[in-house]
Amino acid sequence: MILWLVGPSGSGKSTLGSILAERRNGQFVDTDRIVEEKAKESVDEIFRRQGEEGFRKLEAEAIEELVRKVKFREQLVVGTGGGSVIDPRNRDLMRSSGLRIYLDVDSARAIQRLVHSEERPLLSQSDPMEDWLRLRAERDEAYMDHDLLIDANGNPQEIVDAIVQKLHRFHTSSWKIDAKLDGVTSRIRAYRSPWSAIRAYRLATRLTRSFIITDSNLAHHYPELLKRLAGSKGVVRVVDPGEGGKSFSIVEQLVEEIASHGISREDCILGFGGGVITDLAGFVASIYMRGIRSFAMPTSLLAMVDASVGGKTAINASDVRNLVGTFSQPERVLICPAFLRTLPQRELRSGLVESMKMGIVRSKVLSDLVQDALPDVLEGKIPMMVDEVIRMSIATKLDVIGEDVYDKNHRALLNFGHTFAHALEAAAPGVWTHGEAVAFGMIAVTKLASSEDGGQSDKQRKEWGERTEEIVKRVLPLTNPDGERPEVEEIIKKMQRDKKTKWFLVRFVIPVGKVGTGWMVRGGFSEESIPKAIEEAWKLIDDYHGRTLS
Repeated sequence: MILWLVGPSGSGKSTLGSILAERRNGQFVDTDRIVEEKAKESVDEIFRRQGEEGFRKLEAEAIEELVRKVKFREQLVVGTGGGSVIDPRNRDLMRSSGLRIYLDVDSARAIQRLVHSEERPLLSQSDPMEDWLRLRAERDEAYMDHDLLIDANGNPQEIVDAIVQKLHRFHTSSWKIDAKLDGVTSRIRAYRSPWSAIRAYRLATRLTRSFIITDSNLAHHYPELLKRLAGSKGVVRVVDPGEGGKSFSIVEQLVEEIASHGISREDCILGFGGGVITDLAGFVASIYMRGIRSFAMPTSLLAMVDASVGGKTAINASDVRNLVGTFSQPERVLICPAFLRTLPQRELRSGLVESMKMGIVRSKVLSDLVQDALPDVLEGKIPMMVDEVIRMSIATKLDVIGEDVYDKNHRALLNFGHTFAHALEAAAPGVWTHGEAVAFGMIAVTKLASSEDGGQSDKQRKEWGERTEEIVKRVLPLTNPDGERPEVEEIIKKMQRDKKTKWFLVRFVIPVGKVGTGWMVRGGFSEESIPKAIEEAWKLIDDYHGRTLS
């Protein structure tokens, strides 16, 4: 394992790295020194002759060489250049091979440490403070992609003490849940860093080969991490992102490739990605040789809180979402919230919707926790309590599933908002994320419950309406770039083919009772009430966001 020390100039990487390596009976290396040895000239001379671009190229080569040569159990501490983290490729190499320790230092303390240094080519002699602050601001977003934050302003020995103390946490999961469903145990574990998750997966599969399914977006972001997951004998298969990947044709291709590599029942399939990938990988694992070991490493919030947990696997067919599927529990689900740092804001907001859903129908505590997380999410930040949101969402879902593993009755409450959602997705493929569609569905079904005799008292109707509408409309300004939406009639047409339809009646999960406690499955609404609910949901969203659609 490599401990990567990252941070601005003057944060003490070389001093602290030497002490830390000695404490861990390991070796310390400095990427600047490696570059100098290879180029046979100083960092300052490289900058003068080749410019920053030339130096960064040599620096990237040094980092790649370190990762390639280090052994899995080797203890290596690496001090990096202040700008090394700018390159996404370097960040991927670091996260896949160890832990990234960010040394946070005050500007005054950093400049004090650098006052006699002659090896800081990007800091001017006339105003080093201004240059330092500028570089720090330019690199701040990259610095925030770390595993461990350390205050590096104090005494070196005390700083290393703090690092050593915090490192112990990374060798175990931050929390764990054993989901025992119908005699099968699925082990769900959360890890504080990608490297910790990789290590856990490699240990669990050390005697087998892995067939890893991911999409092209993730393959671009995490090439080295995927290599580490696969090991020397594993295979990584990349599919196109999006719902189009959940099809019979893709499944057939995957099965043929798995067989061509000689994957046996003792080997395993890992889904590394969002909900589409975990669904697809789980389905393939459940049908190949009548079922082989299945693992999931979700990378989106939606997959972490919902799609990867519970044992439902599915693909789309006949223009119906998740029409063909199996019930098959993954052997392990390895969750690492650090993956959320590369998630677009839209996906982060969308993922939170499934947690909202479970909180609204089952747990007021979870519902309140999601509300607390909203301000950060709306600003595109990862909430401090995201780990607890994930844990509680999973626990809440498993609490429901434990009463109805095979979706005969009680598990239906997890479909709150999904009848409208799946119809919207089918009527306008690729326009809205699944979370956005579910958000719309929750608003629409709450409107539907308020019509006719939805089973609610006036007080309950008000409580459900406030909780559903206020949360969801704040999070999801639902529209597409052209401002066009499918016709109400088209949504209703798609709804007729929903899996939850029974005796030719479209059924809905209707909220009743208090928030977090009451629900019922009901069909038989009048012909007027369903289109009215759809139109009222659109109007609510438009009114809140100040839009009008022609």
